[in-house]
Amino acid sequence: KPLPPGLYLDWRQYRARRPGQPWTYFGTDYVGAVAAYAAWRCQGGSARDVAWLMDLFVGQVCPDRVKAKTMSARTARDYLRDSPIIKKGLGHIPLAALEPKHIAKFRDTRGQAAPAHVRNEMACLSSALSWAVEAGVVPTNVAKEVRRPRKSVRERLVTDAEYIAVHAAAGASVRLAMVLCVRTLGLPADVLRMGRRNLVRYDNGRQTMRFRRGKTGVAGGIEIVGERAD
Repeated sequence: KPLPPGLYLDWRQYRARRPGQPWTYFGTDYVGAVAAYAAWRCQGGSARDVAWLMDLFVGQVCPDRVKAKTMSARTARDYLRDSPIIKKGLGHIPLAALEPKHIAKFRDTRGQAAPAHVRNEMACLSSALSWAVEAGVVPTNVAKEVRRPRKSVRERLVTDAEYIAVHAAAGASVRLAMVLCVRTLGLPADVLRMGRRNLVRYDNGRQTMRFRRGKTGVAGGIEIVGERAD
């Protein structure tokens, strides 16, 4: 894991400092630390290009929003993952010169390699530009002027016969997870996080499963009756 000049690994923490100032720490995650360091290093600089914006956005703005609970940790991780692709395609363009045609070209080129994911990368860029507008860095969000690719439909759904066949051969914990996925319409990641803490028991004997969807943060609940109670 190569480190950019000036960034050091001290035990598990990545850190850097300017002459005469105390150390600044960037956490233990390698990718996040490198992005946060790039944003920290560019503070006050004149290189206001797309790469500078993305480093600042995923390195400082997103973590601050997660702490303030105005952005989910999952969204911040997704933006951190997508940022290098945006920087590779558009990072060299000064923000003042960025036009919709540049983003449209990125969309079309990237769409050939990742047709199902380019929408997410464009959303990351648009979110960064929206912050830049609020911060007075750019006058407008030009990404909003570019049409995003249509969301692709899954090739097919799991059939009833496939579900029944897997359910019959699976262990007890997998069968329970499969039932919960169907009954709660939860994502696998949501179901795998469930435990006894999600079970609410009432004085009259009723039981409900309370959970919060990881992607949207929306709270949900389902009555524990019938096969779910078994």
